Amino acid sequence: MNLNQLKLFYLTAKHSKVKTAAKELAITQPAVTKGLKAFEDHYELKLLEQCGKKMLMTQEGEALYEIAEQIFELEKAADSCMEAFHAERQKKIKIDTSESFGAYHLPPVINRFLKVYPDIHIAVDTMFTGLVEQNTVDMKNDFGIVSGPVSDRKLLVHASFDDELVFIVPGYSKLAIPGRKIKVQELNTMTVILQDKGSSPRSMLDAFFKKHKIAPPSQLELSSNEAIKHAVSCGCGIALISKEAARCEIEDGSLKVLDVEDCPVKRQFNVVTHKHKHLSLGAKALLEMIREFSSKKS
Repeated sequence: MNLNQLKLFYLTAKHSKVKTAAKELAITQPAVTKGLKAFEDHYELKLLEQCGKKMLMTQEGEALYEIAEQIFELEKAADSCMEAFHAERQKKIKIDTSESFGAYHLPPVINRFLKVYPDIHIAVDTMFTGLVEQNTVDMKNDFGIVSGPVSDRKLLVHASFDDELVFIVPGYSKLAIPGRKIKVQELNTMTVILQDKGSSPRSMLDAFFKKHKIAPPSQLELSSNEAIKHAVSCGCGIALISKEAARCEIEDGSLKVLDVEDCPVKRQFNVVTHKHKHLSLGAKALLEMIREFSSKKS
């Protein structure tokens, strides 16, 4: 079997477009089309059919795609294995995580880890949880930390953390009087600051509003916890945020938790790796330390 032609088929089938496959392989569209025809001619089978602007798999193509996916997953695993050995020599660990976990939950663990392994360099990138999961599936990191359930069968969950989300108001607000319970419908009279679409808190807030059939007004959308906390303290509105992210401000009184019925909302962070990912000794040690930290939190 010609593995180059198999990859042409696999990427075209995966994206349903010759153009996308050509772009990913950095070759021309005619070269992809020519390679696909030669591949089909070799087996005397039709594997892909043009349907409008998309390329759809035939029954034979679907059977081959499942095998091709396994082959190229192993190819990525081989690359990952070699990169892990290189990382071992370079003493590097790559982590992708959501902003909240990376900013407020991860630093204490990293601080402890670096005291034990001072010669290791850790690179942490924060991004939307969907991209964290995709990067982990593509083996672009040593491990990822995602918000919410993990459905991809290529990923293994090593540790989980519960995170409480609460509504916050300025410290001077009279809404947060001790003992006062805010009815959900009262939120319709309050301006809500939103996190940008694609973030886990935004999805959970939208679900909360939908569940209770409310639609509070909103004039401001922000992409970071720090910006949201500052906007709330300035009186721009209330916001749903990780309680851990606002812990210092809640403790010093500059922000208060609004006691809303049917709140708090909880989410779960999961530490994941690709099941074929070869981890360096340093990455394994950090993962074990995160597991220990998770067990103490639970």
